[in-house]
Amino acid sequence: MKLIPSLLLLALLAGCSSTPPSEFFLLHPLSPKAAAPAEGATPTRIQLESVELPGHLERPVLLSRPSPGRVAFSDFERWGEPLGENIQRVMELNLLNLRQGDTIRRAPLRFKGDPDALVFLDVLDFSQDGEWARIDVRVALMRYAPKRELVELRFSKSMKLSSPEAVDVVSTYSLLLDALAKEIDQGLDELLK
Repeated sequence: MKLIPSLLLLALLAGCSSTPPSEFFLLHPLSPKAAAPAEGATPTRIQLESVELPGHLERPVLLSRPSPGRVAFSDFERWGEPLGENIQRVMELNLLNLRQGDTIRRAPLRFKGDPDALVFLDVLDFSQDGEWARIDVRVALMRYAPKRELVELRFSKSMKLSSPEAVDVVSTYSLLLDALAKEIDQGLDELLK
């Protein structure tokens, strides 16, 4: 009789020792450096505001959408920093690569005086289903001077995953953020001309 509880305890302890360690992931910038700005060009000062995320994306773990209306959170695949901060940092680096000569600041850092433009990102979706990764972002670009002007755009794009492995999912998200940065770059060019 005493042997059964001992065996159960041993089996339970063996199960606990096989828990895989957590893995941590970061998005990364991809945009290649653009050509140097023309000699004598006036640098643009761009303020990249904090990224807005829905509550379910505020968690420190990667998520998937196995079916419409359902989300699944990974037990062991985690973000290496808060997702909103990681997206903001990657967007800053992508835009710096695309807009050589311009100055880009991430909130909470501020310029002395008004910037030439503000960029606001409202992430509506940042998920994958094991086959496709998808981001959906509302973007607001605001010119400060000589007159205030607001341009809004919507970036919604999916990309096929090379595999459902977290490292491939994160790389695909990084590619999607690179495409978003290129759209923002074009929008800023239009807004500031």
